[in-house]
Amino acid sequence: MAADEAGANRTTVFSSTDDFFVHFDVAGIEVGTPFQSRWYALDVEGEDPNTPFQTIDYAYEEGIGNIFFQLTNSDGWPTGNYKVEVYMNGSKVGEQLFSVQ
Repeated sequence: MAADEAGANRTTVFSSTDDFFVHFDVAGIEVGTPFQSRWYALDVEGEDPNTPFQTIDYAYEEGIGNIFFQLTNSDGWPTGNYKVEVYMNGSKVGEQLFSVQ
C-alpha cells in the first residue's frame, strides 16, 4: 500500500483525504490476464464488512512489471479499518489491511 502512484510513500495508515494505492509486481503474465481489486470497509458504519464497497477490474498489458489499483473518494474516507484483496484469473493472490485515521 502507498499514498502515491509511484509507490514511494508506503503506508498502511491513511488520512481521510488520501487516495489508496495497492501495488504489486508481476512477471511472466500473459497479455489480457484479468486482475481485480475488491475493497472492504471492515468497521465503518453503514458498510457490510463482508461485501466489497468497490471493485476495480484490469486486464494485463504487455511490458508492465508493476500494477497498481487506485481508489479515490472526493468526499473523504470515513475513519476505520479497511481491507483490499487482489485477484488474478478469479483467484485471490493477495490482501492488505489498512486504516484511515
